[in-house]
Amino acid sequence: MKRKYNVNLLLKRKERIGEDIVYFLLHYFRYILVITQIVIIIVFFYRLKVDQEIVDLNETLRQQKEILGVLQPFIKDAQTKYKRYLQVKTVMNKQEQYSERLDYLLSVFPADFYLNELTFGEKGVSMKGRSTNYLTIMRFYNRLKKDSRFSKITLDSIDKQGAFFVFSFELSDFKFVNKEK
Repeated sequence: MKRKYNVNLLLKRKERIGEDIVYFLLHYFRYILVITQIVIIIVFFYRLKVDQEIVDLNETLRQQKEILGVLQPFIKDAQTKYKRYLQVKTVMNKQEQYSERLDYLLSVFPADFYLNELTFGEKGVSMKGRSTNYLTIMRFYNRLKKDSRFSKITLDSIDKQGAFFVFSFELSDFKFVNKEK
């Protein structure tokens, strides 16, 4: 019978701790270095992009500051003109209010009334005058009450002086029909 022998001619190596580290460094560490360098390059280009955006924004900000500096006198001029416009508008509204009150009073004013004094105030109207007939005064008073364009209508006095009746009215809080004032 023949015997078979297995002969191993390779020497058995003693494994050292350092050999594993060297093997790792020579085979796998180079891939880690390449990947790390790629990440660093990507971060570098991203940083360049962000820096360029910051520079562009600073330039835009500087340009806008210059534009505001140039436009500042125009803005101040426009603000003063707008304030003046508001003042004129207020005066015009007051004139329209007075005009509407006067138009209403003239439309209901009796023919045989003679006014001695007509005073327009901020909220009301005061009128003093005379008439030949006291019924005309009462009709005028009732007409004002019926129309209810004034919230408060006061007939202060009626006195007889010779052939005339002297009267005094206080009208306040006029209600505008066309538009809200």
